[in-house]
Amino acid sequence: MSSDKISKASGQATNDLVLRIVGEATATGPKRILDLGCGSGYTLELIADLYRKRGWDPSDYLLGVDIDLSSYAASVPSRHIDLNEPLDASPGRWDIVLSIEVLEHSRRPYMLLSDIRRVLEPGGLFLFSVPNPGNMSSRLKYFLYGHHHMFYGPSDRIEDAGRLCGHINPLAIHYWDYGLRYAGFADVDYLIDRRKKGSMALSILFYPLLALGTALMHRHQKGYSQSVYDQNRRVLGRVNHMDTLAGRTLVFVCRT
Repeated sequence: MSSDKISKASGQATNDLVLRIVGEATATGPKRILDLGCGSGYTLELIADLYRKRGWDPSDYLLGVDIDLSSYAASVPSRHIDLNEPLDASPGRWDIVLSIEVLEHSRRPYMLLSDIRRVLEPGGLFLFSVPNPGNMSSRLKYFLYGHHHMFYGPSDRIEDAGRLCGHINPLAIHYWDYGLRYAGFADVDYLIDRRKKGSMALSILFYPLLALGTALMHRHQKGYSQSVYDQNRRVLGRVNHMDTLAGRTLVFVCRT
């Protein structure tokens, strides 16, 4: 099945970025790829199309897993898995693990990151995206409503797990970084899918305050604990970085 006949839940900019990164990672040969929370299989089918163009059988290398496969339409194998339970897979089984717009739905995001680290081969790649509660539009909505953008009133019903009300952990970029450090990912790139015009305008408007806030944040962290500051050093510069302030979606590229 062609990917253009499969519904998608993530933004096109996110899918384009994921496909580019996967394409570069597989330039020297096919990789075993696990898509956690594959949904309809749209992203997997994009990768399957790429594999077929390169002469590789995607069914030999790709697997999609999800708690609900009723809408799954990709041409590669799939399996039912509840990511709120420990990930049951052999250590070192996968070269690349994807999780696109999924981890914000998990009740155990930090432990899931550790599970993912365990199932990756040495030198493996973990690529995931989540909504960005740290952009300026989301910060303003939290100030006004008490809810971040795309995190409006969580539902505890299983049938709502894949909906917007299934977004249950609005973690900011530095908390995802903590989880990745805890899991053992030492090499992390922080990307976004695209910048939102409204958030860009707000970032420029509030730039003097944001610059002051950044300086005070570094000063406070150092004064509180040099050890804690050193642990967070790699991500502190990203909290009020223009990409974070304006980005629609956070995209993390993590290597073992």
